[in-house]
Amino acid sequence: MSVAERSRRHRSKERMKEVQVALAVARLVSGRPPGDAGRSLAEWLERIGGRADVPEDYADEIRQAVESLTRRRR
Repeated sequence: MSVAERSRRHRSKERMKEVQVALAVARLVSGRPPGDAGRSLAEWLERIGGRADVPEDYADEIRQAVESLTRRRR
């Protein structure tokens, strides 16, 4: 696989993750469970919440959301 092909494939996977996150959010906003897309949302939230530039009170809320999504999946 060429570098260009790997790059295209990586971008495609990243876009699909974004779509899954958007789907999970849309479902939650409409009062439905996030389904399998909740995993992508939880992973995305963990990345954001773990950044040094996120205020601690925001990080706490993000952690709570991740915990809630994780409990829903079980």
